[in-house]
Amino acid sequence: MFGLFNGVLNASPSGYIPEMEQIISQLERGTLVTKFSWRKKAERKTTLAIRRETRQIVWTRPGPTTKTTFDGAVNLGEVKEVRLGKNSKDFEKWPEDAKKIESSKCFVVFYGNEFNLRVLSVAALSEAECELWIRGLKYLVKDAITAPYPLQVQAWLRREFYSMETPRETNQRVHEQRN
Repeated sequence: MFGLFNGVLNASPSGYIPEMEQIISQLERGTLVTKFSWRKKAERKTTLAIRRETRQIVWTRPGPTTKTTFDGAVNLGEVKEVRLGKNSKDFEKWPEDAKKIESSKCFVVFYGNEFNLRVLSVAALSEAECELWIRGLKYLVKDAITAPYPLQVQAWLRREFYSMETPRETNQRVHEQRN
């Protein structure tokens, strides 16, 4: 019906929702993935999702109670590249876990503002889900970079507000910046 693309309202007279909007909506709901990390063994049952209002990729894991635990976030504006496959040292560090998963279900997000980029290594549950993530992320990264300045400020303000609201987010961000 109505879509919001980069702050501009697009109305479709036919009521058709564009394919990319459907993909982004699915990514906002989140999907279960396996997250590979250099420090820790592969974490299964991690939920990876998009937070469109803050322009972030966020990952959470189920907590001891029904509450989910925030684990980390990457700003879409800092993403330099999204690649299909096991093209990171995170997969090489844990070869026994990486061998169990097909390369076509894995993707790597390179992000950061420095010369030495950070890496988010992920294995989706299916090839189709992996493809959705890659297509959606590439679109959203381009959208975040080309967004008008007022929208970039709005996303930054929301990130700051949410970080005050959730202490775990702030701690994670400070911890990530130290490394």
